Amino acid sequence: MKTTILKHIFSATSETIEDPPASLQLLVRFYRFFSLSFTGVLFTTTTTKSSSSNSNSSTSKHLPLRLFLISANLAAFTFYILPLLSFLLFGDPWAVHASLKNNSEYTLGKEIFDPTFSTLKPVLKTLITSMAWLMMAESTFTCGHNLLAGGGLVRQLADLSKGGVRKKKFDTDTRWAVRSLTKVALAIVAFIFLGLSTFARAYLVAIFESLKAGKKVQEYHNENPYLLLGGLALKLLKHAYHYFTYSLYPLLFAYLMTTVKQSIEAIKVEEVFEEDDEDGEEVQSTPAERLQQIKARLQTLQTHLQEVINSLALPLTLSMVVTTLLLTGTVCFLIVNSGGDGGNQNAQHFGLFFFNVAAFHLLRLVVLCSAGSLAEAAHEDLLLALYGRINSNSKRSGSFGGGGWDVDAWLAFQELKRLDFRVTLFGGLYRLRQSTILAVLAFVSNHIVVLLQTENYGRGATT
Repeated sequence: MKTTILKHIFSATSETIEDPPASLQLLVRFYRFFSLSFTGVLFTTTTTKSSSSNSNSSTSKHLPLRLFLISANLAAFTFYILPLLSFLLFGDPWAVHASLKNNSEYTLGKEIFDPTFSTLKPVLKTLITSMAWLMMAESTFTCGHNLLAGGGLVRQLADLSKGGVRKKKFDTDTRWAVRSLTKVALAIVAFIFLGLSTFARAYLVAIFESLKAGKKVQEYHNENPYLLLGGLALKLLKHAYHYFTYSLYPLLFAYLMTTVKQSIEAIKVEEVFEEDDEDGEEVQSTPAERLQQIKARLQTLQTHLQEVINSLALPLTLSMVVTTLLLTGTVCFLIVNSGGDGGNQNAQHFGLFFFNVAAFHLLRLVVLCSAGSLAEAAHEDLLLALYGRINSNSKRSGSFGGGGWDVDAWLAFQELKRLDFRVTLFGGLYRLRQSTILAVLAFVSNHIVVLLQTENYGRGATT
């Protein structure tokens, strides 16, 4: 088994992707700073490949880089799986407390408030235990899946446009990747500072007052304020590191759906609104023939889309499950922890951590569900444009000829309508679209009520 896995990983080191889309290339290179190797796949251009006289020497030249990327990914996977194994082997709260010491989100809250885990309420301990397990499991899966299947996924995304429509402007421009990564970074910074202003205001005030007075922070064991501020900045960077890792597959999914949307829009521009061919002569064809040509291009695009969706099915499903459970747990934690029965001060240091977790995963849910509807909406816009174009065809000649609707054209149009660009995972188990947000939030709200009723019942029984 181990030999098979190693052969799969290192055999992928011979893979190179030629002329990849610029945004995809930027995304892959950015996430490699987070020890995600994408199976060590590298990118080449046509000019670079043609100038290379010996492919074997080129492969041996890039082999050390590929091995370095895979080794870094393997080290990150080992780092993530060790706390998870310790949690599975020692499942009591104190073992969770010990394993969480290697978790940057926990140490961020611990450095600020320094509480005692054993003094928390039982329900809060259970919530912390469950959510810690979920986050460690997702981190381990992200590294492991990227190590084994990341290169193949990137190749499928790079080949998506070549199977149907080549969108020169979108494929050669990095603006989509730059804007997406910037939005993720700004969202993480906003969530962290909002959490600090809500849960760590006293801590920050004590640090800045000590800086002005030129003395140590008496409220926190007479520590040097510069050390505390530097340590806080370091913990914030570690805090953001994990959230960037969790954003990998949502961004790849958003890139996939944006690519399909751009492809459908390119078909609409080429087939619906362009009147002439490349030689400047009118294209003489019936509406049915033009619709059949559009159908062939859309079917090719749909086939490639479904192949990539099948590769992303497991990561997307895990992201949805973890997001749903974490939203339920974090909101319950913040509500229970906000009570004035004495548990508030002991558990307040976890409030910062779980507030950031809830905010980030809510954003991730919105991104996943919104991106899932992009291709379907673009397909509907294409159908509306085609319908209006053929209706106006009887008044003027154009790319669809001089005829309007006939039986063949109507049947071809109905075949176009039957093409399905909805994101369906695991053979129709569930669909990912905008309405999924409401379903997930309804599930979360229902279980929050159940958990809070259980907590209130337990409190009433003890009193």
